[in-house]
Amino acid sequence: MSVVSMDYSKFEQCQHYHSSFTKLNELLKEETSCDIILKTTNGNEIHAHKYVLSSCSEYFERMFIGGFVESTKDIIHIKDIDYKILKYLVDYMYTGKLIKITKNNVEAILNGADIFQIKKVQRRCVKFLSKTLRDDNCLMIKNIADLRLITDLSDYCLKYTLKNFLFISEHISFMGIDITYLKQLLESDDLSAKYEEDVYEVVIKWVKHDENDRKHSLPELLNLVRLALIQEHILEQEIKSEPLIYSNPECLKIVTKVIDHFNFKNGDSLSKIIKNVKPRIDSKKFRNKFRNRSEVVCKIPDSEHRSAINLLAYFDNRVSNNTDISKVEWDKKMNEINFLENWNEKWEDLCSTDEESDDD
Repeated sequence: MSVVSMDYSKFEQCQHYHSSFTKLNELLKEETSCDIILKTTNGNEIHAHKYVLSSCSEYFERMFIGGFVESTKDIIHIKDIDYKILKYLVDYMYTGKLIKITKNNVEAILNGADIFQIKKVQRRCVKFLSKTLRDDNCLMIKNIADLRLITDLSDYCLKYTLKNFLFISEHISFMGIDITYLKQLLESDDLSAKYEEDVYEVVIKWVKHDENDRKHSLPELLNLVRLALIQEHILEQEIKSEPLIYSNPECLKIVTKVIDHFNFKNGDSLSKIIKNVKPRIDSKKFRNKFRNRSEVVCKIPDSEHRSAINLLAYFDNRVSNNTDISKVEWDKKMNEINFLENWNEKWEDLCSTDEESDDD
């Protein structure tokens, strides 16, 4: 068969389907040969043909062909869908044409398409929501996606929220998010915040929005804020003096532990060391090249010992081979014997020297 004849055959098929559904739509308008009535909760009725509904909707296919009791009935009661939306969807099943989707009707249309399992309409609604995502509506759209189990849209909203976290947190809608979602955001390395104190401020603001019901959750949330990335003087002067913090013994203990970490001295208990604090994607306290490196290999001058450590303060725009390091975050691999060395000795970053000399 030639290409021309194949194309013509497809054209004829399309014409056949078009003329058939055009005729069925005329029968619908005249309520001729209809074998089912869809009745809404307010009493409005829409006449239709079972086989047309079954061919376009998995919901009606199971109902009318799957042996359910509804297959023998003349009237089906439709709940949770407005008459106008139901009419739009029935018209779509007959014509393939859908009314213009807008911000005012998209949720209702998606609800109907989700109930009736009309895949093409669902995809169009999801596409519209994705394109119209903004700081002031992303949380609402995330709720819609989660309610409808639309994973792709939900994940897209999550990524958008992480990327625009501080801007979205300024909207009143953010104050209404549940603690589960807030914890998911705070746990992520991809939460965009140049300064961790801004993340802390968002947490405090969220708690204060409904203080009586939320203040008991503050210790749990505070543990997700990477306090070790906040400058010590802010911890001492601002965070420790916050009424929600100093009035809660558990919160005060968390903040004090971080301050103790910064003030670690040779001979102090190793329990003071805070381990495995990873910078977020846009953290200004760390250089980008160090973000995905949890350890830097260092050694004590005149010592054969080499150990892996995270240099919190060292990476704070003060990288230098001649820097005296008074505050460090030790990795678990650090050998206890290293604490016996003189604390004031200088450290040497072997990440650069090893590249220059293999004998070092």
